[in-house]
Amino acid sequence: MDQYTSAYILGAWSKKMNHSKHLLTLKLDSETAVDQISKRMTENGLQVLRSFDLKDARMSYTNCSCSYHGTDKCDCQMVVLLIFDNTGKQITLVAHGFNGETHF
Repeated sequence: MDQYTSAYILGAWSKKMNHSKHLLTLKLDSETAVDQISKRMTENGLQVLRSFDLKDARMSYTNCSCSYHGTDKCDCQMVVLLIFDNTGKQITLVAHGFNGETHF
């Protein structure tokens, strides 16, 4: 079992949500990290639906500066993935990326 599959299993079966710890951190920009996680989940028989994308949501706001960096040239991204197994059970996985790292 690889780190991506074990991240899914840990998240899916955990009864408590801990906001202070990340399930997984990848030293990749958010688009690359989300694409890799989504691909691995799909390869393991799961369905992945991208339900929210911060960059897409911000597109209509031209004067929006980043609260983390304070500039318009930030790389902050938040993506919400809905992940379904073959029985229809669902978990939500949130990816938060900035400064070349992505936290799940």
